[in-house]
Amino acid sequence: MSTPRPRIDHTAVASFAMAVVGVIAWRIVGGWAAALAATLSLVLGFLALSRIKRDGRTGRWAAVIGIGFGAVFYAVLLTFVAWDLIDPVRLRP
Repeated sequence: MSTPRPRIDHTAVASFAMAVVGVIAWRIVGGWAAALAATLSLVLGFLALSRIKRDGRTGRWAAVIGIGFGAVFYAVLLTFVAWDLIDPVRLRP
């Protein structure tokens, strides 16, 4: 009798899917859709990692990719906001 394989966590797959949707939506709809997708990707990714650790399911890679997309999106967003606030043209003497 073989032991059943652990099932993949659906929350991790949803996190990965939101990362993909965010990249596609950024080009089609605009930045607000990517921000929403990045936020959902982060939340679902962290939720999935905790569920995977607790229940012993698979799908850690999908959760990590979703978290990575969300983190990179917000890092780029903060860079653009900081660049806009600093405005190098006004800094010239």
